[in-house]
Amino acid sequence: MSKDESFKRKCKKCGQWVYPIPSISGKLFTISQVDFDLTCWKWRVVRNGRSNYVFRQEGTGKNRRGVYFHRTIMNPPADRVVDHIDGDGLNNCRCNLRVVTSAENKKNRIHSRANCRPFISEYSGKYVVFYKKQMITARTLREAINWRDGLNDNSLDMCDLRKITKQRQSRKGTYNYSTMTVESARTLYENTDLSTRRLSEYFGVPKSTIGRWVKEVVKLVANTGT
Repeated sequence: MSKDESFKRKCKKCGQWVYPIPSISGKLFTISQVDFDLTCWKWRVVRNGRSNYVFRQEGTGKNRRGVYFHRTIMNPPADRVVDHIDGDGLNNCRCNLRVVTSAENKKNRIHSRANCRPFISEYSGKYVVFYKKQMITARTLREAINWRDGLNDNSLDMCDLRKITKQRQSRKGTYNYSTMTVESARTLYENTDLSTRRLSEYFGVPKSTIGRWVKEVVKLVANTGT
């Protein structure tokens, strides 16, 4: 395979040139420039557990055996395995590989499957971004894509997104309801035994919103001692 310089890019982690290589199964995998000579063999992408890996077979008959790309370039001892640090078995840039024990590999596998990269899923008719065992709901698919990309390049984190959604909820409780509705809720809370949950059901708004509406009433009662 000849090098196509138009597709090469610099790895963000190590700064070395990397190439996307098409496998015979059609999927692309990434390799470092120093390993380009290994593309003279036909590599395919195979599924092993929850991950995809780059694989080929060599030998004939009884001597036929499978060879993984990451083990070929790292050449680990028989009692060691090669770990993909980011959890992506198709990213075979050398800075993404390390030789570890099986126990160390399992620890990183549990971490990477849950936290490796953000992804979008449609959940109950809404677009939700999942990352680090957390989920955040976007208004539109475009917003979800922007949030996912921001998490990928570290320009955003989940704390930023939670602040955005919290501000929206706050604005909703303050501005999206009429003054008469807010005052009615405060009056009922002050003069009756209705709880915030009952008021939430009555007005059809979240209980947290009712809590913000009656907050001043609670402070007033506490100060007067009544």
